Amino acid sequence: MPWRASVVLLAGLQIAGVLTGAQARQAPGTGCKADKDCFHTGCSSHLCASRDVPTTCEFICRYGCQAKAACICEHGRCDYKKDDAYRQCLSGCGATGTR
Repeated sequence: MPWRASVVLLAGLQIAGVLTGAQARQAPGTGCKADKDCFHTGCSSHLCASRDVPTTCEFICRYGCQAKAACICEHGRCDYKKDDAYRQCLSGCGATGTR
């Protein structure tokens, strides 16, 4: 049955090191010394890190804001530049960022 192969493939991706969005935010690889060390990564380009971080492919509104935001080195960690444009984008996503 074809659906069984899909379930096995998805389970295999989890085991092979593909992270969910929540896991990826806690993943190592966000350390940096300069802005040039940081870049967008993840399936939706929603993470800011100093190494490629494979994630599951899902999309919620705040991921779009994160993908548009500058990815910078701040206090030794890669993070999004939380400027007015970023905050305005997030406000359009609703309280949970999922709208």
